Amino acid sequence: MYKIRFGLAHSLLAAVLAGIVVFAAFPAAAAPGHETSNQAAVPKPGTGNFVQRLIRNLRSDGLEVSVGYPRVYTQADCPYSYEVYHNCFGNNPASPYVMPVVKSWPEEYVDPAMENGFGRTRPGYSATYRLDPREAIILFGRMPPPARYMGLQTWTATTGWLSDDAPWNQKDCAYYESLAQEMTPYFFATVPPISIDPDADVTDYCFADPGLATRVLAFSSIGNNINNVVMEEQSDSPWNEIRYFVITPDQLTDEAVREALESLGVDESEIFTQEIPETFEDPDHKPPFPFGQNPVVGPLGLGEDAVDFTMAVRYALPEDKQAGKVWLQSLPLTVLRVRRPSWGPAPEPYGDLVADARPTVDEYEFVEYESDHRALQKNLVSLVTAVEVRVENGGWTLEESDSKPMIDILNKLGQFGPACREIGMNCLADGQDASYYFARPRSLDTGRIYATVGTLATETGNATYVGLSVNDASLLKGALNIDDTQLKGSAKSYSSQVPYPDILEKFFVHFFTRDCAVIADLTDGACTTITTDLIPLAGDENALGDPKLHGKFSVAVRSYVARGSKRGPDPVLQLPPYILTFSHD
Repeated sequence: MYKIRFGLAHSLLAAVLAGIVVFAAFPAAAAPGHETSNQAAVPKPGTGNFVQRLIRNLRSDGLEVSVGYPRVYTQADCPYSYEVYHNCFGNNPASPYVMPVVKSWPEEYVDPAMENGFGRTRPGYSATYRLDPREAIILFGRMPPPARYMGLQTWTATTGWLSDDAPWNQKDCAYYESLAQEMTPYFFATVPPISIDPDADVTDYCFADPGLATRVLAFSSIGNNINNVVMEEQSDSPWNEIRYFVITPDQLTDEAVREALESLGVDESEIFTQEIPETFEDPDHKPPFPFGQNPVVGPLGLGEDAVDFTMAVRYALPEDKQAGKVWLQSLPLTVLRVRRPSWGPAPEPYGDLVADARPTVDEYEFVEYESDHRALQKNLVSLVTAVEVRVENGGWTLEESDSKPMIDILNKLGQFGPACREIGMNCLADGQDASYYFARPRSLDTGRIYATVGTLATETGNATYVGLSVNDASLLKGALNIDDTQLKGSAKSYSSQVPYPDILEKFFVHFFTRDCAVIADLTDGACTTITTDLIPLAGDENALGDPKLHGKFSVAVRSYVARGSKRGPDPVLQLPPYILTFSHD
């Protein structure tokens, strides 16, 4: 639920338009502990001493207030994440993340094993935090310039063990090992990470001694996020405008924050509340989650046994790249952390929350011709065959055992917050705004070439943007992205080899290899060279990450926000993209 009163959601948002005054509008955000102003005049939202007046009003109502700051998480922060978590979480290379960094409460337990896990932060501040049942995180400021996507999401970061004897359900973990194999430690992880014998068989991992690990890495969603479509429905276009977000488990704290904002002239339509519910689940999506769901969010509290949280704002593909870059560099956002006194009324929790539906164009029953409701499916099969024939005629051999559809990690691996919590799985910052197909790692240093073939969801009506990304398997790090504007038209040269050439614009073909020049006659320019700067060579002893996965890459296809919807498409109704592996004769 997104209240149409005053509210603030969660992190990861950032971006200001070139030419707009940034921190001058929010002076208190520049330095924690900045003194509030005694000026009596009520300022306009987003100007002058608005932050100081808001802090003063909150404190006059009995709330404790501390000032945090926003921080951009990028690929350059991956070394910090890998050092702490042995995981870079498959970050979307098309989407920087803006994370609110908050000051820890004096009595809050701060896990030293997680320090700087999302990049270096100031002493006493953290991008992960526990939540007092009476508190709220407030994020507000000028939204970024127009882009294809923006969304704010909150997750549980870590939790306690699933049982007294094991961090996770070992039987379920073993099932995942059969699918994910060497990638399993990314999906099941502890804090601190389990030490892995480099010579051990991967099938031993799920039953390994957790050693010093005290927490389970969860990174699981606890609700539907607030994206640009949600914002537009409530307050018109948010781009370059000031918006306010409240993230809280307590209705009374939300009310107090909203009243303080309203007293300063903020319009209620510009405020959004991200409710931290007691439970979150998808009651209509049972079969794809083979192990069920654990909807419980919590326990809340500041003690060592409570769950901790993190949040972020994804900002992807700005229309004006330079303007987007300026916004990210300046971050005209304020972060506050507030809480009601413990002697006041008891918290009023939000109760139960369910996942939004995912409206989706059925690509299996795609209606384009009265005589054929399976036109997309037939075209895809023919297109895969056409790519195989072209490459084989060029002197390459298809490796059939390594050429198959990508894995739908929502419905095949259960990447959905409550499903992950049921078995103690790391959900890798899941969300409801995209479908997500993932391919197991392939080697780049064996002379092989790879072709990806699939439907282009921006053309089928299932996305506002699509990203085909390359990931460094040794870090689970997003290395580069090919977006839908680059993929569009990449299948056109196969028009004579498919039954319905007039809908070929709804498909893409793209190749990957160490050197695209070698196969230039096969690719029509639709090829990405994966350099050693992106993915280290196999055997590179100086490279960061899992040595067994050096020289290996994985590809992912993300389709964000189905048209006419607030959410991403359901992959059950999408045709899975293929990855084809070829070796030279």
